[in-house]
Amino acid sequence: MINRWLILATTLMMTISVIAQDNNCPTLQIASLSTITEYCDEQSANTLCYGSPTTSITFTDSADESLRFALSGDAIPLTSIDWVSTSSEADTWGVTRAFMQVYAPNSLEVQSATMVLFGNVVVFNQGTDGIAIQTTDVEVTSVQGANIRQSPSPDARLVVPVMRGTILKAIGVSDDALWVQVYIDRDTVGWVSMSAISEDFTELPTVSPDDEYPTLIAPMQAFDFQSGISDATCDGVPSSGILLQASGDDNAPIEFYINGVTLQLDGTAYLQAQPEAGMLVHVTDGTAQLFASEGQQKIEAGYVSRVLLDVDEDDNFYPIDVPSIPLVYDYQELINLPIDLLSSPSRVGIDVYTLITPRPIGGESPIAGMALDAPCKFTVGQTGANIRSEPSPSGSIIGVMGYRESAKPIGRTIGAGSYPWWKLADGAWVRVDTTVTGGDCASVPNIPSDG
Repeated sequence: MINRWLILATTLMMTISVIAQDNNCPTLQIASLSTITEYCDEQSANTLCYGSPTTSITFTDSADESLRFALSGDAIPLTSIDWVSTSSEADTWGVTRAFMQVYAPNSLEVQSATMVLFGNVVVFNQGTDGIAIQTTDVEVTSVQGANIRQSPSPDARLVVPVMRGTILKAIGVSDDALWVQVYIDRDTVGWVSMSAISEDFTELPTVSPDDEYPTLIAPMQAFDFQSGISDATCDGVPSSGILLQASGDDNAPIEFYINGVTLQLDGTAYLQAQPEAGMLVHVTDGTAQLFASEGQQKIEAGYVSRVLLDVDEDDNFYPIDVPSIPLVYDYQELINLPIDLLSSPSRVGIDVYTLITPRPIGGESPIAGMALDAPCKFTVGQTGANIRSEPSPSGSIIGVMGYRESAKPIGRTIGAGSYPWWKLADGAWVRVDTTVTGGDCASVPNIPSDG
């Protein structure tokens, strides 16, 4: 068996020399990301859209031979993909995007998700590797509804009755073509009489009551991957990885199976993985739950958890420890993630207390009694102040400063509308007229508004 991870190892070795010679950074990264925006704007569900020239795929054996994946904007079905990789080489930066329809937990309802690969990444689609089952939608049309039974017989044990209009997922038909085997939910299979459903499904494959079926998983709902870590080629560019966005209905998470780890996600996560470093799950928006090695961990926006990994004899990752206690991630390293390529609005969240100091326990002003030559510090009044992603009233709010919380600015500028702004960090700004200052604030350096 060919070691699948040699694909990425080769890519990373090629990239090292490219990084050393790259004089166009971050221009080429920006150009690569723009190809998705420009050419994949009409991308449909359950497809992968070609971004940069350093995106490569291997088709499954059953894929349509006429499929093309060579030009920006080319889109192919996820069911046709065995593996996909992006790399940084030849004056380009790898990027590609998948729009997915994945199953909600304990349901046959599908929900939308988006995956963006960028930099040096390889993904193996486990959703077509003995996990995904080919299904056909079946509608119960009988006025009386239908009984789902354990085997294809009217005398078999009743599993569950379903009402008219219920949509089930058909797998195959019985030997006598009188019964259809269906998924009732993602983990349960049963049989329904052909007379109770919408169409004649005799063209489905013949299946046996003794056949076993795994949990129903959509393509790319389960995958193994590996990526570069800390391989950003210059300032203003993120390290390689995957952005995964899933916004479930009614705030219900969507479940993914990644490197042998279960991820329940309601929001956006930035994923990286290496054998030595393990898998890193940064939650940039929303919340997530990680399940590995009989342990679990909840992760809030602004935090990262790690799962240590090993590789089995079939070159599949698997977890060897429980998820780590979440830690605050480095906001500066994530601020340039390509979140604009996601299908729903998102942001890179931050634990604001990495930038600001809480209100003093006694409730006193944090700037009272400050020496005039002390380093500049500001606080805010009872109405508080928004921390925005750029020096503009229209910038995304990434946090809020409460009454008498304080911060030390690292710069100042004149932003949109000619308002002055304090800079706390890259992508973190507070409008000056919402603050009260103490110390030597005149010495805070003036910087460009995009600095």
